Amino acid sequence: MARKLPIWVFIATALVFYLGAYLQYPALPGNNLTYPEGWWGWFDQGEYLKATKAFFSLNFDPANHRYPPLYPLVGAIFYKWWPNHPYFFVNGAALLWFVFVYARIADRYVPRMVSFALLTLSLFCNREILANFVVPWTTAVTAAVYAFALYGLMKLSDAGEADNKHDGQRAWMAFVYAAVVSLLVLARPIDSALVAVFFPAYLYVGYRGASGAPLKQRLRRIAFMAVGLGLGFSIGILLYLIFNQIVYGAFLGGYFQATASASGYFPSQLFRKIFSLVFDGGTVFLEQRSGLISHYPWLVFSILGMCWCFFRGDWLLRTIVLAIVFQFCLYAPYGDLLPNGLWRYHNVHYFKWAFPYLALLAWLVVSWVFAGSWTANAKKWMLKSGIVAAGAVLLLMPRYEVHSAPGDIQLASASPGTPDAGFQLRFAPSRIDFIDFSGLSGGFTEVYFGEHRVWYDGKELQKVRDFRLLPAPWGVRLLFNRPINTDQLVFVPGAGVTAGTGGVSIKISSYAFHLGRPRLFHD
Repeated sequence: MARKLPIWVFIATALVFYLGAYLQYPALPGNNLTYPEGWWGWFDQGEYLKATKAFFSLNFDPANHRYPPLYPLVGAIFYKWWPNHPYFFVNGAALLWFVFVYARIADRYVPRMVSFALLTLSLFCNREILANFVVPWTTAVTAAVYAFALYGLMKLSDAGEADNKHDGQRAWMAFVYAAVVSLLVLARPIDSALVAVFFPAYLYVGYRGASGAPLKQRLRRIAFMAVGLGLGFSIGILLYLIFNQIVYGAFLGGYFQATASASGYFPSQLFRKIFSLVFDGGTVFLEQRSGLISHYPWLVFSILGMCWCFFRGDWLLRTIVLAIVFQFCLYAPYGDLLPNGLWRYHNVHYFKWAFPYLALLAWLVVSWVFAGSWTANAKKWMLKSGIVAAGAVLLLMPRYEVHSAPGDIQLASASPGTPDAGFQLRFAPSRIDFIDFSGLSGGFTEVYFGEHRVWYDGKELQKVRDFRLLPAPWGVRLLFNRPINTDQLVFVPGAGVTAGTGGVSIKISSYAFHLGRPRLFHD
């Protein structure tokens, strides 16, 4: 593969764009005199800084440590010299390492000029994604460790049969590899689940590299490597459990307990959530043009590229595809990951590492269509073009279909387990995904974050974990994270959500998929 562009150009360009984006970011602390705290006034970032200050002063009060320790701990190294920007060097180093690894991996498939152009379009000139490398997020660690995991796999594969290390040495290398990957446990425990992709790939590459050896020797090598991976990964788990015991007095205290109880996790809703996040966040979640494809139409070709590379690509491309898919499957079931927060609250940072690789996968499937001489292979070119075009059309055909029916609404009356305030809703027994209220209104903050309450079958549902209230052009929408089956419930809106003089009416709705005319912007 031609390599005309030096890799330092990638690094230097990344540094220039990082500095520019950092200094110009509106929420940079001090950039806005009206809100001088900047992103330290945001919830997550404020908690990071609180933990960094606590680590710097060796304060282990659990009130100061809401999130896993690694990111704030690394920030504490720089807190003394730059207390308002302790993550500047952390995020910058993570970005430069990520860019270096991407360039090395892309070398296997495209010329340097192509990979540089793809990186520029998908990251450097993509304001939203670059901003999420600038803003303090614990996913800076995720991007860096994922890059290490892929780089380690690539180097192990490149060594191949020329790497004649003994089984003990290979086990030690696997231990070191897994120990670094285990840092995810200390930064973002959910992201550490991607070892389900990276570790089997590591074993596969090790097994393939010993293809010239007898079967018994290859199996023994894999066994040693598996032990090394397991012991290495246990380092991060052990350190996190010790941290929890010291700070919270329980091995599974703090972050684990808070996340499990507050957010909710619904694997049964996986496909519907992924469709909302990727294609259509407007029909159900009322956040217009929030789907990833609505923001970046080229992702249609990325999805096709994922399919093509999974079946036709090499082991590294398949590993990247599986990592991206698994990442989405890990996050989509969360009750608090909605299209409403994907851009409004920068939740897209969960997936920021994937965008340059998605651009590479899109390029690979498009370049496959044009591979070879068009004049000599006109029929083959037309066939490949037809396959890609048909795939793109099929991706743009699915959509949500909503089925609604009216319901009765009246002031709630006291009954066991329910309040005597709010609204009593009655309707024909049915499966319910959401209820639309016409005549109720309030500001976005009051609707989206208000302390609303819902009772269903005599028990109270929990906001965020079980339901959300969304602003709607006609009033508000009460959305359930998973469907419920009932003929009545009680709804008590929080402060700031009030009924108009024209009264309140409701529609009971469910939604499902159907096919329609291809539409790029589903929202």
